[in-house]
Amino acid sequence: MKKDLTFWVTLVSVFILIIVLQFFLKHTSFNPPSVKEVENSIKVILVNTDWTYKYRTKNEVRIVPEITFKIKNVGSKPLQHLIANVIFELEGLNQELGNGWKPIITKKPLLPGETSEPITIKSGFGYRASSVKAFYNNYYNWKRAWANIFIKWNGSQYVKFGSFEIRKHIKGVKVIQDKALSVERIK
Repeated sequence: MKKDLTFWVTLVSVFILIIVLQFFLKHTSFNPPSVKEVENSIKVILVNTDWTYKYRTKNEVRIVPEITFKIKNVGSKPLQHLIANVIFELEGLNQELGNGWKPIITKKPLLPGETSEPITIKSGFGYRASSVKAFYNNYYNWKRAWANIFIKWNGSQYVKFGSFEIRKHIKGVKVIQDKALSVERIK
């Protein structure tokens, strides 16, 4: 008799636990923001693009595209747990030049109306030459490059926030044109 009672108490307890868990999961389950909600909550502003040094040695210089931008919260909810992914492309290629991603706004939420600190992302790939001057001597052969910004918020899908042309300028370099081309590093 005691075994029958233990069986029924255990069965009813498990049944009640299942019902409580289903109710709890149904009402507290995580729903990521929709694409529309992401588009209506985030605005990419103050975009600046350049080429920047990946490395410099005595015999070689490699430059990569870089984009810096800020995010403004134009929605009604605080923004947190954002990931920016930037895909860099060279005009005429059917593949990406490189990409870079960065988790942003992870600790303190960006409240409605606030703007983030500058976010800088650069590609892993770019151009290489024997010197900075060699880049500018070959300036007219540079292909146009683009940075496509995608942002993901709280587990949503990535949403495209624009395509920005990379300026044909190397960050930190001042070009002086006289009779001959001269390149000077800005300090």
